[in-house]
Amino acid sequence: MTIDVGVLAGNAALRAELRQMVAALPRATVTGAAASLDALRGANAPQVVLVASEADLDLTAFEAALAAGIGVVLLGDGRDVGALERLLRAGAACLPPAATEQEIAAAIEATAAGLTAMKPEQLADLLDAHADDAAPADEFIEPLTPRELEVLRLLADGLGNRSIAARLSISEHTAKAHVGHVLAKLSANTRAKAVAIGLRAGIIAG
Repeated sequence: MTIDVGVLAGNAALRAELRQMVAALPRATVTGAAASLDALRGANAPQVVLVASEADLDLTAFEAALAAGIGVVLLGDGRDVGALERLLRAGAACLPPAATEQEIAAAIEATAAGLTAMKPEQLADLLDAHADDAAPADEFIEPLTPRELEVLRLLADGLGNRSIAARLSISEHTAKAHVGHVLAKLSANTRAKAVAIGLRAGIIAG
């Protein structure tokens, strides 16, 4: 059984290229290629719409299409994390712009089957976008010591290791070690994230 696919791209050359690519897929039939979703939803409404880029998205219209049972495969870089998350929640698939024909074909088939497809690195980026969301204080691996709390407060003030060392009358090497312990205990990979977690968890004041 073939899958009816519509191609949506604002750029005419890209639209033609994607149409040709989809037409060559063994399980896909191109129902149309257009610059807008409305133009594709005619008598030959597609089962799946392949969208060339995030610039071609009308988020509300696509959410409505997804709710109506039309699948969406977006070729996008995921810069607008909020929009990407809304589409994924609605059931869209997302691939990077440089996705191969095989990856696009797999995503179209998965979407037609009611599944959501995306590359592992895109999922990692989406999860990283929420990494600043603080966990409750009781989820920390270990509580911070009084000295580590002092260091975290100084990090919140924007101080570097040398300044922290001077403020606390300790060596720069020791200050660096304390910073490392703070980041590890808060499961933060940057100083900014450690500060954000501390603020949201209420262990330091803003």
